[in-house]
Amino acid sequence: VHGAWDDELFVTNRETEQTRTFLQLRDRPCQRKRVLPLADQGPFESRRLWRHVTRLVTQDPVDWDAVEAEKNRLEDAQRALAVHRFEGQGATGTSWSPSSRPAPR
Repeated sequence: VHGAWDDELFVTNRETEQTRTFLQLRDRPCQRKRVLPLADQGPFESRRLWRHVTRLVTQDPVDWDAVEAEKNRLEDAQRALAVHRFEGQGATGTSWSPSSRPAPR
């Protein structure tokens, strides 16, 4: 599968090398995502975690050093959490699993 995610995707048959349109998105209307308000989101939901980076990249002009610093802070915290979870599994014998949340309305 190759192409542009916002235009047209193609699939190529490896045996015949024929390419055909797999999905055409160019003329489809864009659907807005429906997400829970920030106050109702869990502490590890993506929009909550990345909100500061998002705010920084939408400022004009963009302070790319600040964006990179915030992104690095967030990613370092996520790596530390992953290590903590991994080490905790061995110590307690319990495993971590994501919580189930209802889909946003």
